[in-house]
Amino acid sequence: MVVLAVAGLLALTVGRQYLQRLSSVKLPEVSARDERAARFLAEGIQKLDRADYDAAQEQIIKAEALADRDPSVLAARARLDTQRADLLWLKVRLLDPTVKPLVQATERELARAAGKARVAVEAAFAAAPEDPAVARARVDALRVAGQEAKAREWIAPIAANSADPQNAYVLAALDLAEAAPVWSTVIDRLRAAAVSEHETARARGALIYALVRAGRVVEADTELAKLSGPAFTHPLAEELKSFVGRFSAALDGGVDASATAAPSGSLAAPASGQSSGGAAATALGGDFRTRLTQAAAALRGGDLARADTLYQSVLAEQPGSTEALSGMADVARRRGDAASAGRLYERVLAANPSYLPALMASADLKWQGGDRAGALTAYRRLLEQAGPSSDYGKRAAARIAEADGAPAPNASSEASPTPDSADPPAKPAIDTSDPGVSPP
Repeated sequence: MVVLAVAGLLALTVGRQYLQRLSSVKLPEVSARDERAARFLAEGIQKLDRADYDAAQEQIIKAEALADRDPSVLAARARLDTQRADLLWLKVRLLDPTVKPLVQATERELARAAGKARVAVEAAFAAAPEDPAVARARVDALRVAGQEAKAREWIAPIAANSADPQNAYVLAALDLAEAAPVWSTVIDRLRAAAVSEHETARARGALIYALVRAGRVVEADTELAKLSGPAFTHPLAEELKSFVGRFSAALDGGVDASATAAPSGSLAAPASGQSSGGAAATALGGDFRTRLTQAAAALRGGDLARADTLYQSVLAEQPGSTEALSGMADVARRRGDAASAGRLYERVLAANPSYLPALMASADLKWQGGDRAGALTAYRRLLEQAGPSSDYGKRAAARIAEADGAPAPNASSEASPTPDSADPPAKPAIDTSDPGVSPP
């Protein structure tokens, strides 16, 4: 008992002092490690903001070596891997589709990068599911993997704060993945994101691509000039320059031409008796995206036969093209064939319920045809999906307010979304000047 008592006394005095000395040695080491990890992480994020992905990875790896379970480190890794995949996602769209080996190699590289991004996002989400950076990376990772519909299931917290530049980029890029984006909304969001130090690189590249696809090549040239400077060169500068160059040569000054030539040649209207889809595809022999741009320009210029030919040629090559099918519905609508247009819009929405141009056009047709209940159902869906601040959201809100007998919120009952150069569904009026033309 005496021995035990002496041992206990020693433990309470000498032992406690010894433990305190051990603790005083360990704590500074932990603090120093955390400080170094934080410093590496901050440097990595700075590099990431400038799209210097190799340098960013070097710093993030150092932070992972010191704090591999830290939620901030996991979020940075998810952001890095996602943005690298995002770069390849845009590159695939910029490449000349006729250079098939390069396109296929880039697509394979994108598939690998998308898988890596998914793993990083899942690890970050498990550690910090409420982190806004992780939420953005999750949506981006699903988009670059081609899972746009699933990505939209996670955009609620991002859409709730769409004014944030980083959120604006995520929303714009997701819209950009659609077959026929609402270009005015996409471009506005990308411009807002491009002024942010966190999204300048990604947003500027996507903005140039969107401007070209919308037929606004002169503006794209202006943005292209901002990419290279003494402090920063965009990693896709050459691809963006080549992409703008292919379309610049085909446009008359870069402003709404009624007929837009392909980057590699021009497409004349088919002679009578030719198969419209086959003639267009054979004459062009190029990218179906180019023909979609041409068709939109022809529709704006009132050349309905040419637009119909081009849309059918795309459908012959891409049977599931939502944009081509919706374009054919636009042609029928402009010809005054509301019944055919309505059926085509319903086919589009059956394949893609979130395709806003077709949803708006279908709602307008129902409204003008007297089906107010069906129209209001579509307008409410559109308001929920597009948000009240978008052009389509404002128009839907105006219709709903008109039906309720209340003043329209910042829009007249007949106002439509601002027509965009590649967004014919945004035009609400039906052209009945040629009701005798047969449906497409």
